[in-house]
Amino acid sequence: MSKRNHHTHHEHTHCSGQGCPYCAAHHQEQSGERRDREGRDAAESPHGGGDDDPDHPAARPRGQCPDHGQPHDCCESSHPHDHEHSHDCGGDDCGCGHSHDEAVTAPGEKAMTLLGAALAAFAFLPAAGAFAPWLMTAGTLMIGYPLFLSGITGLFSGRAFDELGLLTVAVAASLGLAATSPDPFEGILEALAVTVFFRLGNALEARAVAKSQRDIEALTSIRPDTAVLLLPDGSQQNVPAESVAPGSTILLKPGDRVPIDCEVLEGGGFVDLSAITGEPIPAEVRPGSRIPSGGINTDGLLTCRTTASFEDSAASRIIRMVRDSAEQKGSAERFITRFSKIYTPAVVIIAAALALLPPLLGFGSLSMWISRALVFLVASCPCALVVSVPLTFFAGVGTASRAGVLVKGTRYLEALAQTDCAAFDKTGTLTLGAPAVSEFIAAPGFSREELLPLAAAAEQNSNHPAAKAVLAYAGAPCAEAVSDFTEHPGMGVSLTVGGRKILCGSARLFEKYGVDRAPLPAANVLLAVDGRAAGAFLLADRPREEAKRALSELRALGVGTIAILTGDAKPAAEAAAAALGIDTVRAGLMPGDKAEQLTLLQQSHRSTVFVGDGINDAPVLVRADVGIAMGLGTDTAIESADVVLVRENLTALPAAIRIARRTVRKARENIAFALTVKLAVLLLGAMGLATMWMAVFADVGVSILAILNSLTLLRKENACIKKRPS
Repeated sequence: MSKRNHHTHHEHTHCSGQGCPYCAAHHQEQSGERRDREGRDAAESPHGGGDDDPDHPAARPRGQCPDHGQPHDCCESSHPHDHEHSHDCGGDDCGCGHSHDEAVTAPGEKAMTLLGAALAAFAFLPAAGAFAPWLMTAGTLMIGYPLFLSGITGLFSGRAFDELGLLTVAVAASLGLAATSPDPFEGILEALAVTVFFRLGNALEARAVAKSQRDIEALTSIRPDTAVLLLPDGSQQNVPAESVAPGSTILLKPGDRVPIDCEVLEGGGFVDLSAITGEPIPAEVRPGSRIPSGGINTDGLLTCRTTASFEDSAASRIIRMVRDSAEQKGSAERFITRFSKIYTPAVVIIAAALALLPPLLGFGSLSMWISRALVFLVASCPCALVVSVPLTFFAGVGTASRAGVLVKGTRYLEALAQTDCAAFDKTGTLTLGAPAVSEFIAAPGFSREELLPLAAAAEQNSNHPAAKAVLAYAGAPCAEAVSDFTEHPGMGVSLTVGGRKILCGSARLFEKYGVDRAPLPAANVLLAVDGRAAGAFLLADRPREEAKRALSELRALGVGTIAILTGDAKPAAEAAAAALGIDTVRAGLMPGDKAEQLTLLQQSHRSTVFVGDGINDAPVLVRADVGIAMGLGTDTAIESADVVLVRENLTALPAAIRIARRTVRKARENIAFALTVKLAVLLLGAMGLATMWMAVFADVGVSILAILNSLTLLRKENACIKKRPS
């Protein structure tokens, strides 16, 4: 199975001249296959973990260019390979041709609207007398001026199925029929009502869509455009952030937003990372601390070295992923696209037949059937579906981003909603990825108080993760003089402390010096004093604090199967599984083996997610129905994943599933509601039982109600995010 890479957003405009936030019609329907990446086998780690090997080469995506039939990495064409090459750009996927992303406007519309409203209101006064129909007609034309102008322009430019063109025809016909009626006031009042409701609906619709767009586009504010570059002579220079190369020195003043990922060289203080991770409490930084772009330096002057380019920094990646998410359409949105392109032309043809055939066959007057056909036309536009369904998924993506979850496409929300199996990498995902001392055992004849300061003295100058764990556990080193310090690669260290010979390291170090380790149990780090086995440190990778709660929430959501797929040794994997209450464990797996094991899980489940953080997780991330990366640290994992948990907090996963399920439910509610109302009004209109008011409700009214239903997703989820414990 294969899965397409997420593509890069590109600008385009429709023939109407308006950009459309939801248009992905130029992208052909995804083949449904998952992209297939081959990961090279990781070299076996001396500590039992291809899973822990940071030098494992990333799996590289390969495939053929659909235009040229050549591998992507061999093709010399300049066009991008990460999207479909069909450009069937037929508007906003509505089928009716008009844009839903902004209100229809025209020059001088405010003055015309106010004057029209005044004339229409005056028409209801007794003083209007015989002029009432004329005043109301003038008021209708002025209030609907921008709608009619756009509708007429659309009709002449060939947008035959433009909703505003249909409105213009309907209003013109209503006014014409009213002119031949013995009571024209009622017919003109109907035309006025249709116009007013369309104006209100158009404005509310545009505001709702704009709000959803702003929620997404607000992320761009987390990335400043300039940086303060510190020059070799000590002077400062404001430069465009995109021009700053990795390894440059920049200055962060209090209140500055971090423009590029960097590492603190001098200074200290606190950085607000809430825009990136969602955590409300500022993080303390000091020399050596890494800061992602998008954070805000709350206090202190920081001198930093950039560790990435502007485009590859955390904020840029977040913005890119969220913008690209609009292009990855789910099955519900693809259904709406296909449905609208068939449905709207068919309805127009039916309306024309409804207006002409019955009078020709002698079933009533032409004016009666034209009136019915106009009601049928106004009710026919599928805008309620086309606006509300993408808006619902946009709201879901935006809400997830505020919860610290970046979803690369709305189709992954659908897959998340169906999750019934979750597989996890162990090291760095379920566990912290850093060893800690779980137990210390002193040999007979030695005491903890005597040995721990000696162990601290031995490990204080080593950067090995095991040495750091021992030092953190042992505390302060002894005050005696240290000499003859020697590091033995892959084994440990030897030294002299106050005249006593100390060995601290693995069993191989004991073998090298001929120390009998029989008095001690098998352990990760052994300690010897003057040639005698003295102590043993048992190390373990600790589970994340939130892991158990996150897994409990997943089970409550109906995720029946939870598994560990890891390259770590079986005892360590089983220990982590026992601590977290996980039954399914597959250990000692190479990257390719993980993908095979995941495939076996997929065969018996609807939707399987995999959560990982390492370079060697790339093959299994792309194989999963939804690949989920932990944090923004490993580029390869992030690029391979469909969803990113920015906070590196596992409780964001059940939150994402809840958001996805609510999103899909809202979309289905809108589809069912819109189709039911439209079908009823269309049938009533064909039978002459529906008025123009009912037709307006079937289009504008249903659109507004569906949009409001979509926006409840934002309110409910925002409340859940605020209440959720950190």
